[in-house]
Amino acid sequence: MKRAFTKISKTTEVASTEYKLDTFVWQIGDFSQRTSPIESAKFDGAIYGAKWNLILYPDGYRTKNNGHLSLFVRLCTARTSKVHASFVIRIVNNSSSERSRIMARNLPYTFGLTSGHSLGSGRVIQRSTVLDPLMGFLVDDKLVVTCDLTMVVFEPLMEGKGVLTKQMKLLASSEYSDCVLICSDGVEIPACKFLLAAQSAVFRVMFKGDTEEGKTGRVNASDCGSETMRELLRFTCGGRVQNLNEIAAELLVVADKYDIDDLKQLCAESLANSLTEENVCWRLILADRHGVLCVKEAAFKLISEHIGHIKHLPNAKELFSGCHSDLLIELFTFMKQN
Repeated sequence: MKRAFTKISKTTEVASTEYKLDTFVWQIGDFSQRTSPIESAKFDGAIYGAKWNLILYPDGYRTKNNGHLSLFVRLCTARTSKVHASFVIRIVNNSSSERSRIMARNLPYTFGLTSGHSLGSGRVIQRSTVLDPLMGFLVDDKLVVTCDLTMVVFEPLMEGKGVLTKQMKLLASSEYSDCVLICSDGVEIPACKFLLAAQSAVFRVMFKGDTEEGKTGRVNASDCGSETMRELLRFTCGGRVQNLNEIAAELLVVADKYDIDDLKQLCAESLANSLTEENVCWRLILADRHGVLCVKEAAFKLISEHIGHIKHLPNAKELFSGCHSDLLIELFTFMKQN
């Protein structure tokens, strides 16, 4: 167990405690014959009664990743508080440890409240590389994957005195703004480059160097309405969103576009927790388009339980029309396995 302290403002400190789990070893036999998704056994977390497992797609998660191994670590238990974890996953090379393929998340990632929240990569290594007997990944057609996972607990030691409220008021005043976001409804919203870049790698690249946005400070956000963009700004400034249930779908699309993982996760949790027979089909399509596994799995479960009714609803026409054949294959595979 490792404990550290981080100063985040003049009035607030956060203590972080790390709990390193024992190395989880997963052996997958007859690997060359496998093409369907494979799930490992569950392994226990150090705290909160959390349980984890690994999911491996031997020929890629979604069509765009065909020919690659896709690998994810998943939180299997629903929580009343969010779980933070970092991890190092290795696809073991038996001929040389230096040639093992590593997928790592060094900074703690926030896993949501719903079970099934996962994080990983669609392209860890090419399938042909793993199958090549000269490369050393397979012995007797067995693939070995290891996972070293560290859970992190953050605890506030001192409570800030209205810090976020002051930041939000300053943002609303636009007095110190240095860029403008031009929305689809023509509204121009003042913003701060620093706050946007701190949360989004896309904005960091956009404002860095010899770019039009960097020179002018004007960002064309023509695919996003002003209401949604204001909530994105609220999140980048204070980590909060108003009326999330009403705009979660639109906000998820924007969070995915600008690579704001924590906001995307927040929206995904809202969508997964408010699925109904009337909205499950279009939300499943949305989740598939933006790679949100927790919403997909919750939608698969709901549809499989009520498919006789759902498939005849007006909102289900697009899903079952044949335009989403890969997604339907995933759905029917889930139904068959469960």
